[in-house]
Amino acid sequence: MAVKKRFAKRFWGMGTAGLVCLLAVSTTGCSSADPGSAGNAGERTAPLTKSEDLHLPIEKYLFSNAETVRLEKGRFALIGKCLRRLGLGHGIESPGPAPGPRNVMERRYGISDLGEAKVNGYRLGDTGTPPPRSLAAQLDSLSGAEKTQLTSALHGEADPASAGQGGLRVNGVPVPVGGCAGEATGRIAGGTTGHTGPSEVARRTNFESFDASRSDARVVRALGSWSRCMKEKGYAYPDPLAAMSDPAFQGKSPTPKERDVAQADIRCKRSTNLIGIWFDVEAALQKSMIEKKGPDFSAALKAKNGQLARAASALGDR
Repeated sequence: MAVKKRFAKRFWGMGTAGLVCLLAVSTTGCSSADPGSAGNAGERTAPLTKSEDLHLPIEKYLFSNAETVRLEKGRFALIGKCLRRLGLGHGIESPGPAPGPRNVMERRYGISDLGEAKVNGYRLGDTGTPPPRSLAAQLDSLSGAEKTQLTSALHGEADPASAGQGGLRVNGVPVPVGGCAGEATGRIAGGTTGHTGPSEVARRTNFESFDASRSDARVVRALGSWSRCMKEKGYAYPDPLAAMSDPAFQGKSPTPKERDVAQADIRCKRSTNLIGIWFDVEAALQKSMIEKKGPDFSAALKAKNGQLARAASALGDR
């Protein structure tokens, strides 16, 4: 259950996710076979060894890392414009995406990069880029009065009636409902959703397809083969997600044992073609799910493109 929650948080939070989420737009796979033909799962002559190079059908409806960053930059450009309208000159930086996998596929089926495993075990490793400052951290760096004023401007009040005469004001100027942050989010989101990022149908399908794939007979068999391979190497885990979530590997830095287990994990994935089988099965599931809700996914793609266009406009790209 803990493993499922860990992955649910990663997938359902991608608008964020990211999300992302955090997925590329391409939907092509690395096999010449139709990814929708689940019957071909496990029949590859050349096993797939790295998951980050694969692309699932759902990615078309989600946001890549670059698109997520673009969305946030556009939103914060609008927040800055609103703050200036209220007479505030505070520079609020876009926090950007939280540190994590380069995309969801990178660790969707566990780790797959042997070179990284030799150095970092199951860790992401040092990207060389300092993590972005969160909005809360930026507010905390201000003095008491400045922080109070800026917090009021950013978040405002939730009651529409309070935004009228006698409502919350900063420097004599009415603060929009939901504050500058709420106003900016609404402008980027468009419509009535009130949030940016993937549509609910895309978020839900992204998680449900993964969950369903774990119960597919072909994946269950492949996981069994992987687990037996690991046992032969001296490690007892039911699946790669359990290995990656081992409490013994949650310290500040990877231990020699963690590195050894991580490398064995990847070698067993390669010898059993676990990644190739799992990907084929999930791609077929997603294709079916998307086809069954064609109108919903057409609307999801339209909403995504609309958000990106409004973010580009906010940044002066057009």
